[in-house]
Amino acid sequence: GCLAAKKMAEVQRLCGCHDVVLLQETHGNEADLLTLARDVPSHVVFGSFVPSGAAAGGCVILCRKAIVGHVEGHAFLEILGGRCCALNLHINDLTLQFINIHITPQDDLNAKKLLLRNLKAHIVSQDVGISILGGDFNFVPEGEERYKVEGYEPTTRTSTAEPIAQYFAEQFPQMVDIACDGYTRVQMEHGVVKGAARLDRIYCNVPAIDLVDCSPRAAVVHN
Repeated sequence: GCLAAKKMAEVQRLCGCHDVVLLQETHGNEADLLTLARDVPSHVVFGSFVPSGAAAGGCVILCRKAIVGHVEGHAFLEILGGRCCALNLHINDLTLQFINIHITPQDDLNAKKLLLRNLKAHIVSQDVGISILGGDFNFVPEGEERYKVEGYEPTTRTSTAEPIAQYFAEQFPQMVDIACDGYTRVQMEHGVVKGAARLDRIYCNVPAIDLVDCSPRAAVVHN
């Protein structure tokens, strides 16, 4: 969870240089939002958690108070408890929406598809100008390679083996992948890289160039 001392320090660091921070796998419950609000006073904290007693899940959105305090209004929306939530910021005639999602690798394909269908229905139902979707997808984009290290020989595996990647591309053709440099997840074993992939990503429904000077700085963090 994000309340452990080391992880809390990382959350504080991220909030120091980002206006919006999306956290996944935070665990915890609604009461933990008070702790986050106390330890990260620069940001307003919103969260969605799985039912009581569940050992995993939890999505948190932190947005700088200076932004929340200057928009005409805001709304926090839960799409699927502990797995997907959204924050709407109303600015003049525009609604800017940040969506935080965590697709768990343990779920079967049908459960993952259901989450994406619910997300699509949510986006369609909202009168939103700009949607920014970020989180831990646990699959690489369609056509992108996942890098693995087996022994001393590096190998690659394309996402064609992951049907959920193709389904995502079909459901969200308007979403632009805001590519980051390098991999976002690296697996280490005894100090040796055993695998790496770009599982944590940010998408937007408009080209990234259109966001210059008009959008808060955002970060996605998988705990």
